[in-house]
Amino acid sequence: MLWMTKTIKKIKVFCIKYWKALVALSLVLIGYLIGRRFDNSKIVKADLEAKDKAMKDQIDDMTVLHSVHNKKRDKLLEEKEKAIKEIEERKRDNIENLSNNEEKLDKILKEKHNLKKGE
Repeated sequence: MLWMTKTIKKIKVFCIKYWKALVALSLVLIGYLIGRRFDNSKIVKADLEAKDKAMKDQIDDMTVLHSVHNKKRDKLLEEKEKAIKEIEERKRDNIENLSNNEEKLDKILKEKHNLKKGE
C-alpha cells in the first residue's frame, strides 16, 4: 500500500506541474475525436455514390422510355401505312367502278343522295 500512496503523490505532482500541457493534450485529443466523427469525406463519398446511382437509374429509365416510344411509333406508322393502302385501294376501286359505268353512278346518286340524272 505504501508504494500505491507514493505513486499517487508522484502523479499528483506531475499533474500540478504540467497541468497546462495535460489540458492542451486533452483538447487536442477531443478535437481529433470530434473531427473524425464529423469527417466530411465520408459524406462527400456517399453523396457522389448516390448521385452516380441516380444518374444510372435515370439513364436506364430513359432507355426504357425510348424503347417503348419507338415501339409505339413503329406500330402507329404500320397502322398508318395500312390505312393509306386501304384508302388507295378503295379509291382505285371507286374510280374503276364509277368512271366507266354511268348506270352505277346514276344508281348511287339516286340511292344515296336522292338525285335524278341531269339534276
